[in-house]
Amino acid sequence: MPAEASDADALRPLADRLRPRGLDEFVGQPHLLTPGKPLRVAIERGQPHSMVLWGPPGTGKTTLAELLAGACQAEFIRLSAVMAGARGAGGGGTGAGAVARTAASHRAVRG
Repeated sequence: MPAEASDADALRPLADRLRPRGLDEFVGQPHLLTPGKPLRVAIERGQPHSMVLWGPPGTGKTTLAELLAGACQAEFIRLSAVMAGARGAGGGGTGAGAVARTAASHRAVRG
């Protein structure tokens, strides 16, 4: 029997269901994300700056990046080290090229 639309949320992985939906729900980095702090102000203005999110798995890097993109009405494209072909990660390098081509295409269309 196919799942009902109301069951769709229940079928998502637990981590996805518990992920914060806004900056106020994000736990951690209060020196950057508390109202009035630098990154929070940039996000609220829709002018985030270039940044590298670094840390061990499960610390919220992807979640924060998704929240940033959503707050700024930007498209978020997932790219892992394996997809990008990072040295020693076992990837072939095609993921990064595909993302770069997609970004260039979007920039040409959207300006």
